[in-house]
Amino acid sequence: MVERSINDLNAHVDVKGMISEYSYSMGAQFQSLAMSTDTNAFSDTRIKGFADITASIVGMPVTTSLMIDLHSYGDTSSYNFIEAGASTIWTKGDITIRGKAGLQSAMNSNGVYFGAFTLASDIDYRLATEFTAYLNIRSGLNNTSLSTMLNLNPYLVNTPIISFQRDDLSISPMLQWHPTIDMTSSIKLSYRTSSNIPVITPNSTEASQFAGFDITYISGTVLDARLETQYSIEHQGTINGYASYTYSTQTEGGNPIPMIAPLTIGLRYERMLTGSLQSIFSIEHLGARTVDKEAKYEIPSYIMANARLNYQVQKNVEAYVRIDNIFNASVYLWNRFRERGTFVALGARYLF
Repeated sequence: MVERSINDLNAHVDVKGMISEYSYSMGAQFQSLAMSTDTNAFSDTRIKGFADITASIVGMPVTTSLMIDLHSYGDTSSYNFIEAGASTIWTKGDITIRGKAGLQSAMNSNGVYFGAFTLASDIDYRLATEFTAYLNIRSGLNNTSLSTMLNLNPYLVNTPIISFQRDDLSISPMLQWHPTIDMTSSIKLSYRTSSNIPVITPNSTEASQFAGFDITYISGTVLDARLETQYSIEHQGTINGYASYTYSTQTEGGNPIPMIAPLTIGLRYERMLTGSLQSIFSIEHLGARTVDKEAKYEIPSYIMANARLNYQVQKNVEAYVRIDNIFNASVYLWNRFRERGTFVALGARYLF
């Protein structure tokens, strides 16, 4: 078994305000992330900043934005992501359209440069009193980082290449039914075709040689159908249930994309026990999924149940206790690598 440790220091600050008829929002983030195993070590130092300025032009709010994300990676490498653009919103009667366009520039940790003209649009249309239709369309690069990769799978054994997924086309229509203020149901379809998709796979499918996971990049298509219902029970809380089916295929070979579960079913219940105490319980079934690009091996399905209590101590202070994996389910990533069993955590947050 490979020994590993992860150290993560993260700090950020955000500010908002008004100057004359202009509103602004800006912020900065610093992150120092290091991971080491008994055979390898790599680190990522991140400095990220953003600024948004909004003004009214011909009666519509127009926001110009700039985001710069710089990384010093390992001893000699680096990667970065820069995006500049503008967005607006237009409403007339029962239809609302949000649009965004921008330029993107990125360099991965191998020194390869990427560029894209990104477009995104959200359309909301009130069909009738009880029905609303939505449509989201997007294309462009997706920002990422070592931190994102480790959140997906912390058992990386080699220094991974950090690169950027390009969505050639992502389109998601949704129909929502809202017969009462307490009940909402929706059906959503999603189609996405992309290149440079990060896939985390075992470094070897031979048990004697397997030590952890590597990141590779592929092209592929994902089609997803999702049903969701939310119901608020008076004085009893809110129940949210969902089910989704996902079909994925790699451009080369036609096999499913590794680690994407075809079937997911879940239920979440939230309730305010008192004015200051909130309880949350969730349970989810994740179906079996393939683990390698050749689709020769798969890992079994599992059921994950979690619970959490939030207590509002003061206006800006919140304490919580959470229990993850209540049933101590065996959640295997591959071979003998499994997620932790039942886990209990206590914490507090201060907002200022």
